[in-house]
Amino acid sequence: MKKDEKSTTDDATGADPKPGSTSAPARTPSRKEPSAIDREIDRWFHEQIHGSAVSRHTPSYNHLRQAVADLKARLASVKE
Repeated sequence: MKKDEKSTTDDATGADPKPGSTSAPARTPSRKEPSAIDREIDRWFHEQIHGSAVSRHTPSYNHLRQAVADLKARLASVKE
């Protein structure tokens, strides 16, 4: 292909673009804003764990993150 020729394929997939389609990026699904409790848990986690020995040991860190996610789910289901 010469420098001044344009490709007729979609750059991302290499497939021919659909007629009338635009090359705009796909929309990402909107994410739900975290609750105040979730933000506070994340803040606490960062203050306590960031830079600690646990944060440098991947299996321990992953286990702890899962426990935090479970805690958030439990707290989300609690209604006063």
